[in-house]
Amino acid sequence: MKWNKLARPYRACLGTLAAGVALLLCGQACLYMAYPRQAVTLQLKTGNDKELEGFTLEGSWGQTASAAMEFTLSDGVLNQHPNLQSKQEDALSLMDQSLLCVPDEELASMDQQAEGGYVSGMYGAFFLHTSYEGMKYTAQARRLNQMYTLNTLDGSNRSVRFGLGQVQLPQAVTVTAELYKNGRARASYPYLMNAAELENADLGIREVTILDAEDPVGLYVSPGNGENGGIYLVREFCTAEEVAKVVPDVTVQGVAVPSENQPYGTVEAVCPLDAGESLIPCDNWGDARIEDGHWILTRQETGKINLLLLDKEWKPVGKCPLNISMNEYQSVTVLPSLRTDEIAFTVVDQSTTGQIVVLRINQNTIEAQSIMDFLATSAPIAAGYSADGTRLMTVTESRQSLMATLPAEVSGYYNGGAELPSDLSVLSSAVTGWDIQVYNTQDLQRPTLSACLDFGVSQRWRQELWLSGIYGGERRISLYRVTAAWEQAGEATA
Repeated sequence: MKWNKLARPYRACLGTLAAGVALLLCGQACLYMAYPRQAVTLQLKTGNDKELEGFTLEGSWGQTASAAMEFTLSDGVLNQHPNLQSKQEDALSLMDQSLLCVPDEELASMDQQAEGGYVSGMYGAFFLHTSYEGMKYTAQARRLNQMYTLNTLDGSNRSVRFGLGQVQLPQAVTVTAELYKNGRARASYPYLMNAAELENADLGIREVTILDAEDPVGLYVSPGNGENGGIYLVREFCTAEEVAKVVPDVTVQGVAVPSENQPYGTVEAVCPLDAGESLIPCDNWGDARIEDGHWILTRQETGKINLLLLDKEWKPVGKCPLNISMNEYQSVTVLPSLRTDEIAFTVVDQSTTGQIVVLRINQNTIEAQSIMDFLATSAPIAAGYSADGTRLMTVTESRQSLMATLPAEVSGYYNGGAELPSDLSVLSSAVTGWDIQVYNTQDLQRPTLSACLDFGVSQRWRQELWLSGIYGGERRISLYRVTAAWEQAGEATA
């Protein structure tokens, strides 16, 4: 009897899996061998290293999205290791748009007064270009609906739209409608204008700030049109197919186009603010985390500053007044926290000094608070208390002037193929370490310890210097970053 050999497709799968594991292990081994194991060194300048006990500072140097050199300074002991494991990004790539739209019931009157003209052009590149033609109409309007649309850029083609009230302008503004055919028909729209063209609180234009791009997306909507400000969560995005089913068509100059006034998707109000209370704009909102929640800073009409503590769903769990003042000319930057129960941020204005604020939170109240001045030229990048709360650590970048020579034959690679006539000498500054200072919380004027985490000069800096010479201007060469405590906590529980 002749036996036929059975196909076993799982063998190919196992082979692929084995090859992948081997590649990962090989890459990990190469990273171990190719990168100096002691690339980061701790250098004590003044004080006793016992002052570092009770502190944990974590950081990384990311070579690619899936490879990083990580290091931890814990209780004065420095450990470092390469990591080749890809970190899952939970944040969505988002694009938002705020439009002022003529109400659907007034489109007919806009048609009667509108002036139009023929428009044409093409889009695409090389042999893939496509021509289009259509009509562009302009009219004057004073009553407009403000509509906000948030789109995901992850390829799923999802979006959400909601209204921010009606705006009655003191004088008419120009609104535009564009009507296309053929392949550009979906780009047609009724009479509207971009709200950014009329950014003025006195006109009732409301601003939306994306606080968190993770699911669910957190949004802050400023007060306006008789409504208080507050935080909203996007509960549901809609696909293009779902949008087409719920958004009705309207008629502009006899052509049917989708309405821009129809909301869709689901947005939930989770944290309304009091009358006269507004969000203080901050840089690095993504680091505004604590324990299992978030935090924001608000200002009341009286000038009083409050810290709002929120849970994972952005619902308020605590409100703490802060003994600080801020004005509209100051910039606030959120810093990565060294502990999950701490908050740190800086306040800088046009002067030569700034302030760093560090808060420790316990049971949704402020347990400890420190405010310290610093020179604006050396703003801290992280700060936090020791475990017992008796000492405060600040971390700032130490910069060094570096010089490199860009060979003329290499310049074309960075300069669109056009080589320089001769070699180019480049001088720029780079972050080559972090300066660490520890203070007694009872005396924030004189540090009890000064130390430095020295990164050395990496080969990567040469490329950054070359780019400085090619594109001009001062580049901020900073290859290392502080890893926030909440990030580490999330990785440990993932």
